[in-house]
Amino acid sequence: MEMTFRECGDCHACCDGYLTFKVYGNSFGNGKECFFLVNNACSIYNDRPKTCSYYQCAWSQKLLPEWMKPNKCNVMVSVEVDTNQQQFLRVIEMNEFIDEKVYDEIKKFVDQNNSYFVKNYVKKIIPIKYES
Repeated sequence: MEMTFRECGDCHACCDGYLTFKVYGNSFGNGKECFFLVNNACSIYNDRPKTCSYYQCAWSQKLLPEWMKPNKCNVMVSVEVDTNQQQFLRVIEMNEFIDEKVYDEIKKFVDQNNSYFVKNYVKKIIPIKYES
């Protein structure tokens, strides 16, 4: 059975600097958005590397409810594997104001799947443009 994914639509949280990747020699992450994110869209979408095209957050994998779309609930959740080959959720807080029901849903998921989660907060770096 082939897995289907939700469409990202207006969400580009994975390109906004919350994940750390290198795309065609350009590093992003730790709050610095992807070099190829232009006007809130991927400028190389049709030619993006596998790193980008293969990434699916837990929301896009339909592991979390519709209302937990990253750009709506302010958390991005990735499924990762630890050194013991145990799957876990990496929860990246995209701002400091996260609704309690988000963590209630994450706790429910990890309890049902005999897993755990780790939480990270990444402060978005907003470039300042100087006028001369």
